[in-house]
Parts: sequence; structure tokens; C-alpha cells
Amino acid sequence: MRLDNRGHVCALQLEGAQLEVDFAVDASGLARMGLGSAFRPGWRTFGSVLPTDRAITFDLQPTGSSLRTLTRSTAMTAGWIWEIPLNRATRAGYVFSSRHADDAMMMAEVQHRFGYHVQPRHELSFDQGYFETAWVNNVVALGTASGFVEPLGAALAAHTFEQLRNLERILASGGGIVPAHAIEAFSSANVRSWTGVRDYLRLHYDGGRNDTPFWRELTSAELPKSYAQLRACFQKRTPRHIDIEPYVGSGWQSLFRQIDWLSVAAAARGPSRPCT
Repeated sequence: MRLDNRGHVCALQLEGAQLEVDFAVDASGLARMGLGSAFRPGWRTFGSVLPTDRAITFDLQPTGSSLRTLTRSTAMTAGWIWEIPLNRATRAGYVFSSRHADDAMMMAEVQHRFGYHVQPRHELSFDQGYFETAWVNNVVALGTASGFVEPLGAALAAHTFEQLRNLERILASGGGIVPAHAIEAFSSANVRSWTGVRDYLRLHYDGGRNDTPFWRELTSAELPKSYAQLRACFQKRTPRHIDIEPYVGSGWQSLFRQIDWLSVAAAARGPSRPCT
């Protein structure tokens, strides 16, 4: 990217040629070649709340259960496994904490679970979190270029779609002009939405399990204030829209409805706290 004297992107370098631009959308994924390299906004990690930081994918042998048209997620000793049945194979992966297991331990557990040799396909290390500013001057980052979370509940996809919807809304309503306050509102709402994603995913880990170091660490971990208060409410009554309203703003919509939170919270338990 080439910046002008105002700090705006004026050209992109593409395979030896420069393309002049008035506006740029960074959709470069985990490479984060736009916003992440040109402006380097602060990164807010979820590492203390969401404990996983590594994933390995693999294929499973086809079985009769592969015909089920649903995705299965199963808690494991240091994380969880997903299984997605397709026409000719079941795609699967183990998301885990590198503080509690290494690749060899993880693959041994996978093979013990399924009863046959499993060949790893892809490996990924990641830091769950997001850029605290998603839109800087005339560059906006979307999807994994702006943040990343583990693949629970399609949260990353839902967040990306909401980013796209609001970017379109802002550009269309402004008739080609985007005021500074609209950019600030987008980034602020983006932060609130990411906070909702964090808390929603953290709820998946509160099932009361404490039989391994990974799950015991989660049990004793300090919780973000927003999540602690929400979980306390769930222990006393079913969720209402007002409980999840703080996660949205500036025209953004809730990524998860009351029924989504309720479905996950049904298995959560812990010491009661005052509901405020």
C-alpha cells in the first residue's frame, strides 16, 4: 500500500503494477496485508478468556453416521473436536491449547477416539482477538483481516456478514461520502460485537468439567465483567434481549439471539452471583 500525505491509501501494489484507489477493503485474511501492515492498530487478545490457540484438521473414514446432516462438536482433554459430514468424507479438526498439549499428544488422542490412524491435513496457530480499530481513514478490514476466533457456532462468519451489512449501509446512505463520525461508530460497534462473540464462545466452556488441567484452568480463570454478569443472570432466569443488547450499537444487529445463548447456557453452571 502507498499512503499519501494525509495517511490515506492512494495506491495498491499488485504483481508489479500499482493500482490507484480511493477506498480499500482489506480482505486478505490472516495475512492482514492492509490494515495490519499499513496502520498496525492495537490488537486485543482473547487469550485469557478463550484458551485455545492451535488447530489441526484431518479427514475421518466414512461411516454410517456420516450421513447425518449436522456438525458435531465434542469436548476433549485439551480442547474440542469438530466433525462435519460431507458427501464423500467427514472433515474434522481438533482445536486445543498448546499450553496443555502438543501435536503428537493431540493426534494420539484423536486416533484413540476413532480407533484408526488419522493423517493430519493442515496445522494452524492463532491468537484469538481483533484489531481495536477496524476502519482507519479510507481502509476497512473485514473478516479474518480484522480478527479471528475459533470455529465455534460459526461466530466468525456471523461477525463478518454483519461487518459487510453495515459497511454497505454506511456507504449507500452517504452517497459516496463517509463522515468521520460514521467511521468511528463502525469501529466502536465492531468492538462491541467482538465482545459479544468472545462472551458467547466462552459460555461453551462452562459445562462444569474439571477432569484435566485444561478444564481446571478454565474453572479457576478470571472472567470478563460483562460475561460474569451475564452468566449470573442465566443462572437465575432465561435470557432476554436487554441482556445481550450491550453487545450491539450504531445500527448493528445481534449476532446471536436469546435462543442461541439459552441453548449453550443450559449446560453451564457455577456459583451464583448477583444479577445487575
